[in-house]
Amino acid sequence: MKSKFRSGVVSARYWVNGLIIATLIALPLFHVIKFDFLNGVFYLFGNETTWLVTATGFLGFWAGSYVLTLLADYVYGRLFCGWICSWGSLLRTLSYTRDAAKRKHLFVQAPQVFTVLAALVSTIGLLNWFTDITVLFQPSHKAFAVYLSAFLAITGVSTFMLWKVGLKFCQNYCPIGWYLGVISQKHMMRIDFEPANCTLGEVCVHDCPMALDPRLLAMDTEKDSHSQCILCGDCLTSCNACAAKVPGEKPLQLVTSSQPTVTIDLAGILTQMRQEKTEKRKLKKESKTRSLSEV
Repeated sequence: MKSKFRSGVVSARYWVNGLIIATLIALPLFHVIKFDFLNGVFYLFGNETTWLVTATGFLGFWAGSYVLTLLADYVYGRLFCGWICSWGSLLRTLSYTRDAAKRKHLFVQAPQVFTVLAALVSTIGLLNWFTDITVLFQPSHKAFAVYLSAFLAITGVSTFMLWKVGLKFCQNYCPIGWYLGVISQKHMMRIDFEPANCTLGEVCVHDCPMALDPRLLAMDTEKDSHSQCILCGDCLTSCNACAAKVPGEKPLQLVTSSQPTVTIDLAGILTQMRQEKTEKRKLKKESKTRSLSEV
C-alpha cells in the first residue's frame, strides 16, 4: 500500500502495535517480570525473588491487561485483534509482503525471508519470558540439548502457522477471536460506506485480513458484520488509494459513534452499479468500433 494514501487509523495502529511489541520485549529483558526456569532464578521489578512472587506479578499484569482489553473491545469493537495482538500483526505484515513481492515491489523471496525471521523473533520473544535465551549459546549447559530442541520445535510450528495457515488463523481458528466476536457488542468504532462515491475497484475486499466486504459491514449480515471486523483500517487505506480521484469524502469512513444497522440492500446497490458500469463500457466500446468502421 502506498504510504501517501495511508489512513490515520492505520498509522495510529502501527504506533500501538510497535509499543505493544516493545513492551513485551522490554518487560522480561529488563527483569521487570522474568522467569528463568533453566537456572532457577526469578525477578520482579528488577529484584531477584521466588517463582511464586514473580508468578503473582505475571498473572496480575496479564489479568489487568485482559480486563482493560475486554472493556475496550466491548465498547469499541475488536481492538485487541487489530491493534494489540502481535501474532496478528505478523500475519498481516506477511500478507503485505506477499502482495508487494507479487507486484515486484520487493524481491521474490521476501515473503520466505520474512516468515523465517518472524518465526525466529516470535520464538525468542516467547521463550525470553520463561528462560535465559543465552543458554542457546552454552553447549556445556545441562539443559542445552533439550532447550535447543524446544527452540527448533517452536520455531518450526511458528513457521508453519505463518506460511501455511496465515490469516485463516485469525479468520477461522483463533479462540480469542471467537469470544471477542461475541463480547464486542457496542461497536462504537465502525466502518461506514457511501455507495455513490464507490469506484467498484474491490481493493478494500482484497485487502481485508478477515476476508470481509467492508462496504457491507453497515448491514451486519451473517457473513459481513462488525463483530468480525478487527478495526485494522486497511480497507480505509485501500479506499483512499482506489478512490483517490473522487472529490470529497471517500466511500469508506471510520465513524466513532453507535449507528443503527442499515436496512437498505447495499449488496444489491453494488450489483446494480457493477451492471451499469459494465453497460457503459459496452456502449463505449461499441461507439468506438462504430467510429472506426465509419472511417
